[in-house]
Amino acid sequence: MLAERVKQWTQEWKQEGLQEGRQEGRQEGRQEGRQEGRQEGLKEGLQEGRQEECISLVTRLLRRKFGIHPELDLALAQLPTVPVEKLEDLVEVIFDWTKISDLTEWLNGDNFSGNNT
Repeated sequence: MLAERVKQWTQEWKQEGLQEGRQEGRQEGRQEGRQEGRQEGLKEGLQEGRQEECISLVTRLLRRKFGIHPELDLALAQLPTVPVEKLEDLVEVIFDWTKISDLTEWLNGDNFSGNNT
């Protein structure tokens, strides 16, 4: 009778240990998932903010250089599709351009090369 009772207690303890282990594992997994999600969200948010700022800067520079023109507005509408790194390149080549069509050519060029001056 005592041996049966000890065996029963042992099985109960094993079950409780397994349940506690599973719960702790789930909690740790959730915490790690949340942390990774926050980091990924922060990274994406920073990238989006950088792109928005580049677009804003390019828009201001182009409007100051060429004024307000329908042709310019059409070209500016394409900027959200341009990668941030290329927008940064665009800031530099703007100063070499003399007409709005230079921007259009740059946007239509291969890989936004920035060499269409």
